[in-house]
Amino acid sequence: LVYLEAASKVPSLHFHGHARLAQVDCVAHQDFCAKQMIRAYPTLRMYKDGDPVAFELFAGQRTVPEILAFVQQQMTAYRKSHDVMRKQEAARYDVVRGAITVGDDLYRSQMEV
Repeated sequence: LVYLEAASKVPSLHFHGHARLAQVDCVAHQDFCAKQMIRAYPTLRMYKDGDPVAFELFAGQRTVPEILAFVQQQMTAYRKSHDVMRKQEAARYDVVRGAITVGDDLYRSQMEV
């Protein structure tokens, strides 16, 4: 019941469909649960970018506020990491250990000392 209530409230966190809660019946889908190494019930994981290997495991209390706080925390960290990647990709050049390493404006760029 807690998971159904939490799942119904995830859209109110405004992640535009990027965060969802789903449940799996491990009795009916034993192969899937074995492959995912799910051994205890309930298990709550946050998968990122559709990667079935990389996930964050929820270890908090099984309450609606705790579950929603976990989803909020994970999505905030995910958004920050993607903002950093976008900024790096948009940079005209990249400085690593004081040297300009890549970019389309290497000759005209100036480094701050």
